[in-house]
Amino acid sequence: MLLNFVKVKAHSGDHLNDRADHLAKAAVTVAPRLNIKYLSLPSIKVKINCDYLTLEASSRQSIKTLHEAKHFYHLLQLQRNSDLKLLTEHQHINWNSTSFMLNYNTSDKERGSTSFNQHRQRFFKYKLFSEELPTLTKMRLRRPDLYSSDVCQSCHRSIEI
Repeated sequence: MLLNFVKVKAHSGDHLNDRADHLAKAAVTVAPRLNIKYLSLPSIKVKINCDYLTLEASSRQSIKTLHEAKHFYHLLQLQRNSDLKLLTEHQHINWNSTSFMLNYNTSDKERGSTSFNQHRQRFFKYKLFSEELPTLTKMRLRRPDLYSSDVCQSCHRSIEI
């Protein structure tokens, strides 16, 4: 069996695309679900092609990877990530290592689920990576009425950057 993905711009007036949209929306609400246990059917092989390129990994992994790539692309298109986009285009960031570092679990027992502590650690790492931590400089920009000085709020001696 061969599956081919072809991108058709939504609402482009393409009759077949409009029909597929209508059928898909109707199927979500009224059609019974079709569950195929393809592991119990060893003689059926599914080959997925996208723009005439054959995906070599399993279908589930390939679809997951395509979904992640789409979201990563949209993340890099944000104005706030223009520096990351430039570094990525020049291949100055190893994203496999970066992703591992950002999502690394501190213990083996936390691999299957996310604890509150693990979530806080991951959230801190993402904010640190994206330069979104609320430093005094950023807080002065947001609330100059509260933060009128560059002096550290804890020690009241050094200048915080």
